[in-house]
Amino acid sequence: MLNDLLTVLPLTIVALLGCFVLLLDVLSGQTDRRYLGRITAAGFALALGSVYLLWGKTSLQLESPIFGGIMVLGRFELLACAVLLLIGLFVTLMSIDWAPEQGVSIGELYALVCFAVLGMMLLVTATHMISLFLGLEVMSVAIYVLAAFKRNSPYAAEAGMKYFVLGAFGTGLLLYGMAYAYGATGKLAFADVAQALAGKEPTGYVKLAVLMLVAAFGFKLALVPFHMWTPDVYEGAPAPVTALMAAGVKTAAVIAAGRVFVTALPPSALGSLEPTVFKILGVLAVITMTAGNLMALPQRNLKRMLAYSAVAHAGYLLIGLMAAHHVAGQPQVGDVMGALLVYLFVYALANLAAFAVVSLLGGQSQEDVSLDHLSGLSGRHPLGAAVLALAMLSLAGVPPTAGFFGKLTLFKEALRADEGKFPWLVVLAVLNSVVSVFYYLRVLVHTYFRDALRPVLLVRGTALTLALGLLAFLTLQVGLFPSRWFEATAQAARPATTQVSTSAAP
Repeated sequence: MLNDLLTVLPLTIVALLGCFVLLLDVLSGQTDRRYLGRITAAGFALALGSVYLLWGKTSLQLESPIFGGIMVLGRFELLACAVLLLIGLFVTLMSIDWAPEQGVSIGELYALVCFAVLGMMLLVTATHMISLFLGLEVMSVAIYVLAAFKRNSPYAAEAGMKYFVLGAFGTGLLLYGMAYAYGATGKLAFADVAQALAGKEPTGYVKLAVLMLVAAFGFKLALVPFHMWTPDVYEGAPAPVTALMAAGVKTAAVIAAGRVFVTALPPSALGSLEPTVFKILGVLAVITMTAGNLMALPQRNLKRMLAYSAVAHAGYLLIGLMAAHHVAGQPQVGDVMGALLVYLFVYALANLAAFAVVSLLGGQSQEDVSLDHLSGLSGRHPLGAAVLALAMLSLAGVPPTAGFFGKLTLFKEALRADEGKFPWLVVLAVLNSVVSVFYYLRVLVHTYFRDALRPVLLVRGTALTLALGLLAFLTLQVGLFPSRWFEATAQAARPATTQVSTSAAP
C-alpha cells in the first residue's frame, strides 16, 4: 500500500495543492492574489520533480486492489503526466500577471487549474470505465467553471454555457457507450472487456457501444461534425483557460481514447465490425482536417483561427489513433503511442506559446484579439513576436521547429502500421498541412510587416515573460534535437501497452 501511495505521488501532490490554494485563499487577508499563482506554479514544479524521482524506480506496478484494478502508472503514463503538469505550470505562469489586468485575480482560478490537471492525469492513467469517467468529470467540471470564470464578460458566459451543454451531451454519450459495453460483456476493466469480446461476433450492444464511444471522444477531440462548440468556446473563454483546453484537454482525451481503442476495443474484439470502424474513422479524419483548415482560412480573430487549427490537428491525431488501434497487441503499438505523445507534446508547446501571446495582449480587460491587434507587435514586444512566430511555424510543421518532427514521426508510424491502408490518409494530411501554412504565415505578416493599427495595452510581468522564454526554448530544443524525445517516448510506451489490468469482475 505504501508503495502504491508513493507511485501515485504526482496525482496526490496536485490534489493537495488545489485544496491548499483554496484554503489559503479563504484564510489570507491579502487583496493581491499573485502569490497564490506563484505557490501553484511551485506545486506543479514539485509534482514534476516527483515524476523525475519515480522515473528511476525499477518497478512501478500498482499492487493493491484499490489502485491496481482501476489505473496504471508505468513510464508512458509518467511521461503523459509530466506533459500535463508542464501544461498546468505554463497556464499558471500565464495567469499570474494576466488575472489582475482582467479583474479575476482570485484563488479559485489556480485551484480550478489544479483540479482540471488532476482530472487529466486520472484520464491518462485509467484502465477501467469507472476511473475513466471519474477523470473525465473532474476535468470537465473544472473546465466548465474556468470557461465562464470572468463573470462580467458576455463572451465568457457564452463560452461556459455552450461548453457545459455540449460537454454534458458528450459525457452522456460516453456513459451510454460504457453501459452498452458492460451489457455485452459484464466487465468494466478495459482488458477484461477485450478478453470477453475476443473471438465472438459483435452483437448489437457492441455496435452501439462503439458508435457511442466514437461520438463521445469526437466531442472531446473536436472532430467534425462534433466540433461546433470549439470556435465560440475558444474565443469566449479567458486566454489561459483556452490554452489549458487546447493543450491539456486534447492531450488527455487523445491518450484516453488510445487506451480505450487499443486495450478495450482492439481489432480482435471487434471482429467483422473492424472494417466498418476503420472506414468511419478514416472519413472522420479526412473531413476533420480538411474542414478545420478551410474554416480557418478566412478567420481574422486569432483565437477562432486557433480553434479551427485545433480541429484540423484533431484530424491528424485521429490518423495516429487509427494506426495505434490497427496494431493493437503488436510490439509496434508502443512506437505509435510514443509518436502520438510526442506530437501531443509539441502541439501543446505551440498552443501554449500562441495563447501566452494572446494573454500578453490582454491588458486592461482586453478580450478580443484580432490580426489587427498583432500588427506592429515586433516593435512593441520583440520576445512576444518571436514566440508567436515560433508557435505558428511549429503548428504549420516548418523545420526545424518541433511541430515538423512531430508530424513527420506520426505520419511515418502510420505508414509503418499498414502500407496499404494509411498512405491516402497521410497524403491528404500533408496536403492539408500545406493549406494551413497560409493562415499561419498571415499571422507572421501582421506581426512583423504591418504597422500598428490600434493601441493595444500589453500585460507586463516576470511570470509571463518567463513562460514565453521557456516555451520558445522548448520548441527549439525539441526541433533541433528530436531523436532523444522520440526514443524516450517509444521506449516508455512499449512496456506500457502490454500491461494487463488486474481488476476483478464488478
